[in-house]
Amino acid sequence: MNESHNWPAPDPIQAGVTQSSWTAVDMGQQQLASFGQRAIGRILDSLNVFVLYLGYVMLTALILTGINAGEDDAIAQTLSALGVFSFVMLQIYWEGQGGTPFRRGYGAVIVDMNTGQPIGMPRAFLRIFVANISLVAFGLGFLWMLWDPKKQTWHDKAARTLVVKR
Repeated sequence: MNESHNWPAPDPIQAGVTQSSWTAVDMGQQQLASFGQRAIGRILDSLNVFVLYLGYVMLTALILTGINAGEDDAIAQTLSALGVFSFVMLQIYWEGQGGTPFRRGYGAVIVDMNTGQPIGMPRAFLRIFVANISLVAFGLGFLWMLWDPKKQTWHDKAARTLVVKR
């Protein structure tokens, strides 16, 4: 093949594509969330799921009472399992989008450390899984952000995320 037939590679700057980096601790006007802001964000995430789950439990209790079903009935066990599965998946979805609506409204948003974009469900699952390991380790994984230069916890490091204040 002749060299004159090759097209030059596009310049990413001219194409409008820039590669983001968190080496300067912030991206644009975004700042890393503090320990307190992250704690409030986690509480808001838990509150969001708790309120919805409480509503689901109350609705399920009304349905089971209406059909005179006991705790050992298959329908009660199915509704319980469906509720737990649904809310675990909802939490993973929300975390993949940057946090629950309460957290996003507060402004402590979970983002990809390289792009500043939401992380998606697979990485959100990994993040939640490692966060539970951090809890088993007496919360050390959560406290890790206090001395980490990028304010990352263990689950942030595993999922390659940051929590920014928007």
